[in-house]
Amino acid sequence: LPKTLDTGSLAGIKTHEYCTNNQPNNHSDHVDPYPYLASWGISREQFKQDIENGLSAATGWQKNDTGYWYVHSDGSYPKDKFEKINGTWYYFDSSGYMLADRWRKHTDGNWYWFDNSGEMATGWKKIADKWYYFDVEGAMKTGWVKYKDTWYYLDAKEGAMVSNAFIQSADGTGWYYLKPDGTMA
Repeated sequence: LPKTLDTGSLAGIKTHEYCTNNQPNNHSDHVDPYPYLASWGISREQFKQDIENGLSAATGWQKNDTGYWYVHSDGSYPKDKFEKINGTWYYFDSSGYMLADRWRKHTDGNWYWFDNSGEMATGWKKIADKWYYFDVEGAMKTGWVKYKDTWYYLDAKEGAMVSNAFIQSADGTGWYYLKPDGTMA
């Protein structure tokens, strides 16, 4: 293939398959890839630089209209998995996009929350005006939780902190009062 960028009215690069199978009516042996490349944000100048100096590959965080994804130095990206990047845990969906401002029920049966920056929640988090507690692994906790020597009760199904309410003991023989701040009286 030539290493020069054509600039005439039939600008483009030569491709063997195209020249062999798709001879255009004007008998050109060129294809203009720019409309396709432009759809991926590659400028004519970048295309020219890639032809002259070799291809460049973006690494790290990338963004388009759908969302964010992360590209490793080898060009791969995480899909359908948790990944720790620069000390922070994220989750990437089956297309490789980072989850943000969303709940995710994982195959381990636990629920996880990812804030608007995509960071996995740990500790106490206020979500939609309700408090939730996530362990150090990011799993939402339910039931009784002891935090800094104080007991809290998190709804058994939804996980939200219960406050200003009575909760029956597990054995059904007594009741516990949870104050307005959620702490056990």
